[in-house]
Amino acid sequence: MMDKNVIYVYRKNEISHLREHIGTITREKECYKFCYSDVYRNSEHFSPIFPFLEKNFEYTNVNLFPVFASRLPDSKRIDIKDILSKYNMTEYDQFDLLRESQGRLPIDTLEFVSQLSEEDADGFTFFVAGTRHYLACKKKEDHISLKKGDLLKLVHDKKNTYDKYAVKILFDNNTIGFVPKYYSKTYAELILNGCDLSAEVISIKECTCIDSSSEECTDCISIKISVKVNKS
Repeated sequence: MMDKNVIYVYRKNEISHLREHIGTITREKECYKFCYSDVYRNSEHFSPIFPFLEKNFEYTNVNLFPVFASRLPDSKRIDIKDILSKYNMTEYDQFDLLRESQGRLPIDTLEFVSQLSEEDADGFTFFVAGTRHYLACKKKEDHISLKKGDLLKLVHDKKNTYDKYAVKILFDNNTIGFVPKYYSKTYAELILNGCDLSAEVISIKECTCIDSSSEECTDCISIKISVKVNKS
């Protein structure tokens, strides 16, 4: 089952543009902890998150670290109940909100996610990655119009040279994007184990970027899908 007391921190590599697991935040009874991942701390591209400058140190704090908490809406906002409802939350908790909202900001490429297990894969929802590169992006002249309720197909992309677990998301045999890398291994292994993965468009958020080729356009259209796992 998904451990809701662990958040994995991802950041997009500026060279490869791939999401990398750079660190982990854990919630314990009396404190919060943060440490960098083994792969990232030994990477030649290591770049610390301020104020976590020492890459081999495990940091602890009584409250959620301010650098992460500052990414969240204030609990005193008038519309905070609406924000919590969006993530199926009834009570304000910084750690839970960071995990559910993924804590994205336009000033960097950090993302905060839970590790997905096979037990949680059926019925899970997430936003499609990389839509700006494919025909689901409305900035493309020949874009594909998607709407709530459209059915999608998930297929293991065996020829992908960047991620051996890459999973394509198809609409009428056209690629509209991919399962985010932090979830792709779980779904790729389900496919390899004989599962048939389908999905349904839950919601579509309009893109505000001017040009789909812009590096600032990370997800030209954010599509939230519910994945159902059926044995072939």
